[in-house]
Amino acid sequence: MTVAESLVQRWAFGLALAFTSLGIVLIGVVPTDAPQPPLLDQALLQQLRQQGWKVQSSVAAEGRPQMSNGAGVVLVQSESASSDNAQLSLIPIRTRSNDQLGAESIGMAVFGESPQNGSTITIQGDQFFRFRDSKQRQLASSCIASGKASSSEEEVSRAIGNPSSSWLERLRTTVGLQPLRDWSCLFTNISVADVDKAEGDQAIRRVWAKVEPKLIEPTLSEPPGSVGIR
Repeated sequence: MTVAESLVQRWAFGLALAFTSLGIVLIGVVPTDAPQPPLLDQALLQQLRQQGWKVQSSVAAEGRPQMSNGAGVVLVQSESASSDNAQLSLIPIRTRSNDQLGAESIGMAVFGESPQNGSTITIQGDQFFRFRDSKQRQLASSCIASGKASSSEEEVSRAIGNPSSSWLERLRTTVGLQPLRDWSCLFTNISVADVDKAEGDQAIRRVWAKVEPKLIEPTLSEPPGSVGIR
């Protein structure tokens, strides 16, 4: 081994040691929040407005050790377009690991409410976690990633692409400075007025049939740094 090769090897070892030490401090002593997800795509909101949706309220961005959410919105249908008293929530999500990508886990973290008597409903090949909330509205929750909506963390994980293979990013993931993958999705909630289960399912299906082409549209391009169209 030449002197130059020896110096390079020592430099690389020292850098790895520094990253490891910093990672131990950040993760073990000063826990950090999960990274923020990409921003909600404003072009998507404009397309939904053209369908008759309007913003009723906003959801503030919030960082948490295992799961962070970006700024989201709660949409309602205008009077001229309303037929199911429906609400549509869109919230960008990023988790530290794939086992937190399930719709039930995300709903609990963001809204602080543990769903009761939940079940799975499949609409046009997309999967939702369906339940009744504390306000007695019927909800269907899903996580959209890579053109697929699913309530299962396994399915969302499978839809998310491969991790970056650059040397620096592999080193950063090894010492815990960044997640192995960008575990991001668009958390989507469809909420309808409380009716019997069969009517609620039909109302949820009508809403999804209307918004699905906008939320999952393979022919549209996604602006850098945004989520909502895949």
